[in-house]
Amino acid sequence: MFYESQGSSGAHIITLQAILNLVNNAGLNTDGFYGPRTADAVKAFQARPDVSLPQNGAIDPGVWGHMERLSGLRVVSIVNAEEPLYWNRNAPRIRVNRR
Repeated sequence: MFYESQGSSGAHIITLQAILNLVNNAGLNTDGFYGPRTADAVKAFQARPDVSLPQNGAIDPGVWGHMERLSGLRVVSIVNAEEPLYWNRNAPRIRVNRR
């Protein structure tokens, strides 16, 4: 599982942004860059009453676990992935914008 914070980038950040858009209606661009808007969206997610985690903007296994629970997606770790790291054939499709 990934531990991420502001300044990170990659396919796993696209996954993060897409899930935040799905479960929290965050309105993020799925560009793969963990900038200030993504950090604010993570803090808003952490503040949800059904999540109730410290609002530090960092992504750890606990945050991923809540995202999986609320989205119905299973987030997996894949090294050097070219595609977003989610899969569940019964889950809703998520549109991902490429750079």
